[in-house]
Formats: sequence, C-alpha cells, structure tokens
Amino acid sequence: MNESKLVFSVAFAFLDYDISPNVASKDRIATYMRSLCVSVASVRRFYPAQSIRVFTNISIDEQFMSVLTRLNVENIIIPFTHIAPKGMLDRFQSALFLLDAIRNLEFDACHVLLDPDIVLVRELPFEIEKSESVWALPLAYGLDEIVNGMSLRQQINWQASQGVLSPHGIHFGGEFQVIPGSQVTTLAARINEAWQYSLNDFASEKQHLYTEDQYLNYAYNFVEVSDASKIVARIWTAFNFRSIPANFRELNLWHLPAEKDDGFHRLFKLIEQPNSWFWNSTPNSFRLQMAMEMNLSQSNFLFKLKKICRKLPTKYL
Repeated sequence: MNESKLVFSVAFAFLDYDISPNVASKDRIATYMRSLCVSVASVRRFYPAQSIRVFTNISIDEQFMSVLTRLNVENIIIPFTHIAPKGMLDRFQSALFLLDAIRNLEFDACHVLLDPDIVLVRELPFEIEKSESVWALPLAYGLDEIVNGMSLRQQINWQASQGVLSPHGIHFGGEFQVIPGSQVTTLAARINEAWQYSLNDFASEKQHLYTEDQYLNYAYNFVEVSDASKIVARIWTAFNFRSIPANFRELNLWHLPAEKDDGFHRLFKLIEQPNSWFWNSTPNSFRLQMAMEMNLSQSNFLFKLKKICRKLPTKYL
C-alpha cells in the first residue's frame, strides 16, 4: 500500500488532576503511556510504513518517548485549548484534547484516530481509506440512560436547541474515528461551534455538553457518518462487568478500557522485545495470543480467578 494515505493518530493530554475511573493505578500518567505505547505498537505491526503520531500538550517523558521513537512514532505538541472551566466537567477532562487534535489534521490524508487503549488486531478494510464519510462507533445506550452527565434524549434536545433541524439521534463513542481530509474543516468548525454554545449554556446554568463524544455527536449532524461497529467494539473486562461480543475475533480493533492496568501493562514489556510473539507470530496466532493477554478468551470463572490471583501479594503465590 505505497500509495496509502492512512495516518494513525492518538491524542493524549497530560493533566495531573484529571480523574480516570478506569485506571486503578495511582500513577495514572504512566499507566496511560504504557497503554498508548502498546496501542501504537499494534498499529506498527500491521502498518510498518504508515505515519503514526501522538498529539500531546507537552513533551513526552524520555522513558516512553524512547519507546515511541523506536516504533517510528512522531510526537506532535499542540496547545490544549478545550479545557472546561471549573465546575463544567468533573472527570475525563483530558479527553477533550481530542477536539484540538482534530483541527490539526491535514487535508490530504485519511486519518484514523484511536484512544490509547485500543489495539489493532488486523489491517483495516480497504474501503475505509477510500470512503469520503466519517466512520464512528455507535453505542447502544438507552434513550434516557445518563452517560457522562447527559442522556441521548438530552443530547438530541440540546442539538435541536442549537438549530439542528433533524438530530441523528445516535450516540457515537469518542474512542475511534476515521476522518477523511475532506471532512476536517467541517468537523473542526462544528466542534468549535458546539464548544462555544456549551460554554455559553454553562455560564447561564443551562444544560451543556460534557465529554468529547458529545461534541462530536453534535458535529456529526453535518457530515455523512458510517457505522464502524463491524470493525471495532468497546469490550469490557472489568471484574464486575465483562461483555465480550460474539464477533470479537472478526473485528479489526478492540477497545479495552478495563485492561490498562492488566493486559496493556504486561504487553508493554513485550513490545520492547524484537523476538517476541508480538512481532513474529502469524496474524492468526497474534490475535489468539492478544485475546488471551486481554482476558477475552477465558471462561468467566477463569477470568475472575486470574484477576484475583494477580492482585495477591507475591509472597502468597
């Protein structure tokens, strides 16, 4: 694919005060950075020549930048301008940095934006790169289910209050987007529009938006959006909530929010070993091994047993 215009990007903002409910470790930044390194390594395994970038608001610490450099991943530093005022957002502040990354995308590429806890387990379908539509992941939340401060019904009503004639009525997640260069200007402009509307509503103590996915969902009313659920899924592997889609083996990407302290932590050691299975296994073997490491292939009993054992002090093992 020498003529490929695919560019892979991850956005990560360094905010020491941010709250991330899906990280158990006290060192949130290091946990995320290990996860991010594994994520881009999985992309590099299948795309040895494609451009991969990490957008940050400050320089990455040498401990992790050295890993990214060996993976031929570029660090692009941009200002973090979408910082919510005090009281507007109580967690996931750093996720808003994705909105800054989007407006820094080039017009002559096809951009694949990934959360730092996504792994690529097979190449993307060819039609992704050729499509002129944005691709995003629809999530099956109930109409009145509150997610990050807002239900889907409230999102629809808020969008209508800002002049959207026919809101699409779908909650797309913020963890994965494919954005053709031709759509960057429109998306960035509509995101900025939603940001200004939301700031004004917050100042007036009205309903406002909270997280990056809600801003994206407003902007998606103005572009064509394709359903990405056949290539990516949000997969939960928390001790008290495990949800593995039946087709996970056929997917191209796995979003694993609950594995940052577990599967990603172990895999971080492997990506630094050129002779490891991570780099040298066949595609099928790679997926099988990744499923084991990310706690997807065990029975629920074995899954919980492994989780318990890994939390035991070493002296008891």
